[in-house]
Amino acid sequence: MERLKNFSFIFLFFISNFLNAQRIISFAPNITETLFFLSYDRYLVGRTSFCNYPKNTEKIEIAGSFIDIDYEKVVSLKPDIVFFSGNLTDKSEKFLKEKNIKYYDIKMEKIDDITKGIDSIIKIVGKDYDTSKVEKIRNKILGIKKLGKDQKVLIEVSEKPFIIATSSSYIGSILKLFGFKIFEDEKPYINFSYENILSFKPDIVIFMHSFKNGKDKYSILKNFDKIKFVFLDDEKIDIFSRSGPRVIDAIDIIERDFCER
Repeated sequence: MERLKNFSFIFLFFISNFLNAQRIISFAPNITETLFFLSYDRYLVGRTSFCNYPKNTEKIEIAGSFIDIDYEKVVSLKPDIVFFSGNLTDKSEKFLKEKNIKYYDIKMEKIDDITKGIDSIIKIVGKDYDTSKVEKIRNKILGIKKLGKDQKVLIEVSEKPFIIATSSSYIGSILKLFGFKIFEDEKPYINFSYENILSFKPDIVIFMHSFKNGKDKYSILKNFDKIKFVFLDDEKIDIFSRSGPRVIDAIDIIERDFCER
């Protein structure tokens, strides 16, 4: 009799979870990473072609790119929820409304937005998650100490055209918490010039692209030899470009590679 009760309980548990299951499509790499982080990947049925982390993401069907959605694929996947992160277009919104599919645009543009974004996803999906993992992120961010010593950091995103990340970017917002001085602007990414380099006079230059001869442009500064150059590989570029759970890794990298003890 006891065994029958246990079986009934297990059966009802799985039936309940099956009936309440959510089918999710993510159209943003940082959202996809967050879903995996929360162990919500079991509900993930679609992703973008840019969603490549963690490795198991490759098992999820591609439903489009960051902007261009494969609408036929979306319909075939029968999602209950579709997530965006600052990339929701009018066309996509109109389509999802017509198909009566729930959609959410979770913007995690700066470091302060990460835990808010994660909390929003948890509330929307409505499933159990590992609270200790989320608290680890909160504590990691709260534990940041000002180690930058007011050093000026220039973040080069592109060489041609010459584009930098500003204080409004994700990487810029993290570095500011460490006490570094980042070029201030309301836009996260802006065009820059050699004249701007002369006026800003960076102590550290971070390259977030395939480095070629970009370093030569800094020879116009008198203290060229004293500038610290940091070259990020593809993995680190992703970490500093995607606001999400890997903020923990971003903080560790800054503490290890950028800060003078």
